[in-house]
Amino acid sequence: MALYTVPMLERGPIFEGVMRRIPWGDKAAMVFWGLFDGDRQQEMFIGKMNEGGLLGLSEIILDHCKPEVGYAMKVVTSHVTKGVPVAFQCRLGKDRTGIVAALLLLAMGASDDQVVSDYVRSHGSDQIALGAVQRENERRKTGPRLDRNVFQGAKAETMEGVIAHIRKTYGSIDGYLDQVGFDEGWRRDLRTAASL
Repeated sequence: MALYTVPMLERGPIFEGVMRRIPWGDKAAMVFWGLFDGDRQQEMFIGKMNEGGLLGLSEIILDHCKPEVGYAMKVVTSHVTKGVPVAFQCRLGKDRTGIVAALLLLAMGASDDQVVSDYVRSHGSDQIALGAVQRENERRKTGPRLDRNVFQGAKAETMEGVIAHIRKTYGSIDGYLDQVGFDEGWRRDLRTAASL
């Protein structure tokens, strides 16, 4: 048995992703408060995370964790092509796992409806699992918290938004997969292994 760890929720890429999505005035404020009051910066950061919600977080993972997404897909595919059973998960099995599972299904030719249906099977958990962002937020005794209502569950509109974001930003699912290094050769290997 082999165990692979692929970090997709480290604070650095998530913070960078939030910074790239917010207006210039908010960026300036985040930088200012980062220099003079880290608690105030964290308060703004959490506020922006809550505004973006689970779809915003998923878009940040797609856009700022491409090497990690590509690596996870290659690890799964390299094992599947050898006939080795694979299990993969994040803490709750819906956010990061949902993205990787969706991309694998789409690469194999699944329809959007099939992918969304698979994703919502993870719905029902009232927990959130946002990695380093959540750990840092929980260490602070005061200040804003990540809004559980925004990040819990696995709703159809989240995955529909993920798929729409990929198509709008990268032109197609294959366009995104090419960018993460999961090119046609990898996709063909996955489809061949899945059809056995």
